[in-house]
Amino acid sequence: MDCPKCKSEMFVTSQDSIESLFQYRFECIFCGYIEEEEAMSVSESKGNGPIMLEYASEEEFEVALEKYSYKIQTRTIKEIRRALKDGSDYIVVAWLNTRENVLGVIESEYLDHVENARAYFEEIEDYEKCQEVKELIDKLQS
Repeated sequence: MDCPKCKSEMFVTSQDSIESLFQYRFECIFCGYIEEEEAMSVSESKGNGPIMLEYASEEEFEVALEKYSYKIQTRTIKEIRRALKDGSDYIVVAWLNTRENVLGVIESEYLDHVENARAYFEEIEDYEKCQEVKELIDKLQS
């Protein structure tokens, strides 16, 4: 995660866990900016923060990605839409296993990920989401 003030890399300086809610504190070592973020385990996530994907092997990671594809794609769309509003150049979709690693998307890849989401929602025939994604694609292309 980059600091919104000086664009330097921010580091996790603390993390707490209460049941399935994880709280992280990021600090920029250059300018001192602090940001806190919450993540919930996949089973508890209701779209309020990044989901937590926990796995012990590459095979389990692939299974988790498949199992939670809908939540991952939905969060990707939601966060890219938010990033366009607030000017963020990076989004966090999910926390990966160690709680210090993220599944994220940089601004230059927003359109690619939105197009992937469109293909996913077409495949599962969720046409309401397809329309939502098409509007976001149009916005990204303009």
